[in-house]
Amino acid sequence: MSSITMTDNKTFLNELARLVGHSHLLTDPAKTARYRKGFRSGQGDALAVVSRVHYWNCGRVLNACVNADKIILMQAANTGLTEGSTPNGNDYDRDIVIISTQRLDKLHLLDSGQQVWPGPVRRSIRWKKRLNRWAVNRTR
Repeated sequence: MSSITMTDNKTFLNELARLVGHSHLLTDPAKTARYRKGFRSGQGDALAVVSRVHYWNCGRVLNACVNADKIILMQAANTGLTEGSTPNGNDYDRDIVIISTQRLDKLHLLDSGQQVWPGPVRRSIRWKKRLNRWAVNRTR
């Protein structure tokens, strides 16, 4: 893992907690387990999991991670299909922070409703239902 000291990690974790709130920053291995283990494959340690990030603070969280020289795993879902959303082993050269994007699921209308940008929506069924509701409401 990283050569960053425990004091540095504590300062870093305090900054993340300030940005997302203590209830959305997980460090207890029992609470981070579901984020650190893929459904199909992949498993490893992580310094922290940011369990809820919003559009308005995602950039700040990323900036804090980069400034602290952490490995960032953006996690839409931890299926393990591509082995990119969970740690794979424990032989990384730096600490890992997993950022869950589960809450980034809003549809954004562009060009006066002529286009829809789903953001990083990864639940296609939810996206399809929302898009269908939008289309039905738009024709009324």
